[in-house]
Amino acid sequence: MGNHITFADFYMFTQLYDNVIELTDEQKIQYNNLFRWYKHIQNLPQIKAYLTESNRFFIQDPVAKVPFLAEKKKAKKEKKE
Repeated sequence: MGNHITFADFYMFTQLYDNVIELTDEQKIQYNNLFRWYKHIQNLPQIKAYLTESNRFFIQDPVAKVPFLAEKKKAKKEKKE
């Protein structure tokens, strides 16, 4: 795909903007294919310029919630004490 965008991609990007920008982290994970496609399109130079010039938001990555890592860190800390 490179840096080229089709009219269909641009059309769908603009039509989905309001919905995608409001996705929760859980929804971003649930609809990961849509999220990845949208994020790819928004980072193409011409789309990035469009979003910046029109003062629109960029979709952000979901916050990583990996509970087993927090538990592992806690156990390691308790072991040291």
